[in-house]
Amino acid sequence: METFKYARTTLNNVVGIIWILLAVMYLSIFLVLLFHGGNFPIIIFLIISILKFLIGIFYVRLYRRDYVTFDSQYITIDRGLVMSPFKASMSDIKIIKNTGDRIRIGLKSDKEYRIMLSSLSVFDIDRIEQILQGIET
Repeated sequence: METFKYARTTLNNVVGIIWILLAVMYLSIFLVLLFHGGNFPIIIFLIISILKFLIGIFYVRLYRRDYVTFDSQYITIDRGLVMSPFKASMSDIKIIKNTGDRIRIGLKSDKEYRIMLSSLSVFDIDRIEQILQGIET
């Protein structure tokens, strides 16, 4: 079994930090409204603050998550925070196409999934292409 993690990028760190700063901002609004009263449902700001903080942590720690996993019979592709991972049998793969910025994987059921190359390191891209060439032949 081979696993490939998300690349550690500055963009992911910046996005994560922005989400965390937004969480702090919403928490500040919550505290101001809490101490100054009002009829506004302030719990919404607390919930939004917690969600923004969790999303920020997700992006900052993204490089620790497995993005693509190959085992003897299946390929698994992580699809982010909300969607469940894509998992397909190697025998179900009909076509593999590299379009420059992504690798498209077409299945016999006419579904298509993609691996975003910008989310991987250069070394991982080369190894994934080698594995996929072995599947295609």
